[in-house]
Parts: sequence; C-alpha cells; structure tokens
Amino acid sequence: MTQIKGFLETSFVDWPGKIASVIFLPYCNFRCPYCHNHGIVLNPEKFETISIEYVLNRLNEFKGWIDGVCITGGEPTLHPSLPDFIRKFRAQNFLIKLDTNGTNPNVLRK
Repeated sequence: MTQIKGFLETSFVDWPGKIASVIFLPYCNFRCPYCHNHGIVLNPEKFETISIEYVLNRLNEFKGWIDGVCITGGEPTLHPSLPDFIRKFRAQNFLIKLDTNGTNPNVLRK
C-alpha cells in the first residue's frame, strides 16, 4: 500500500500550464543536500499518513478546476504499488504527472 505523507490541494507551479494537486510519497534512494522534502525522505514516520480515500474525495470536489495530479516524493518509483496507485486517479479522469529522479526505468515503463 502506498502511503501518502503530504497533500497539496492546489498548485500553480508544480505542473507548468496546469493547475494541479500534489501528492507526496515517502522515501528516496538519493540523499541530495538541497532536498526540500528531506523530512518525508529521512523520517516519514513523523508525518501523518493521509488516506487515498480522503485525497480522492477532495479531488472530486475540485473536478473542473484541477487539471491533474502531480505525484512526487521522495522518489515515487520506490513504491511497488505505484502503478495501481496511479490507476485510482486515472479512473477519476485526472491527468498524472510523475516527478521522479529516473533511477527506476522499469517502473516507468509500467
């Protein structure tokens, strides 16, 4: 099960030209010194887990206003359940933008 450790209902900067909601997933295989999400990378247990049901309910309230969902991290491709996670948003007709460091190309192919 993919844990959501952060949820931003609206962003005008995370997806150029689109209004997006942003979902933050924990863990990363890099330790970049400039990471702005180091808390969910190094200590995700210190952050509340937000249910996907809550996120989907909030997104449905924004239909027609939100263009899509940006999934970021940490590194989202570390989560084996990522393809199924994405399908839940696609089933609600949301566009998906995946922010990744690109180190898991096999996951990206899926």
